[in-house]
Amino acid sequence: MQLGLPEKLQLDANNLSGQMPNELFALSQLTTITMDGNKNINGSVPTLVGHLKHLKYLDLDDNALNGTLPRELFTSTSLMVLDLDSNKLQGSIPSEINFAKNLTFIQLYGNELTGAIPDLSSLKGLSEY
Repeated sequence: MQLGLPEKLQLDANNLSGQMPNELFALSQLTTITMDGNKNINGSVPTLVGHLKHLKYLDLDDNALNGTLPRELFTSTSLMVLDLDSNKLQGSIPSEINFAKNLTFIQLYGNELTGAIPDLSSLKGLSEY
């Protein structure tokens, strides 16, 4: 039996700290990444997240992520759930959010985001934000 690449990475509610390693984004078959509730995962959301074309569920809430929301985050048309609340993210929500046509759920509260909210009318499946 040959093992393939993992599809899910679930590391929530631990004591993990530091930045998300770039090697994580070489796991091209990932559909789910959950690292919520670690409190000390810091740094920015890596732009390499755009390489995960199968990513459906990204939950990094309740950490210490900072910087801006990378435009590359929204290049995956597979992304359905984005939960980045309770971090230290700054800047505006990029208009590229509209490229993530399958988004059904977005949580960004508890950050330091500024600026206008982009028009989200093209996200027809969005039910909670």
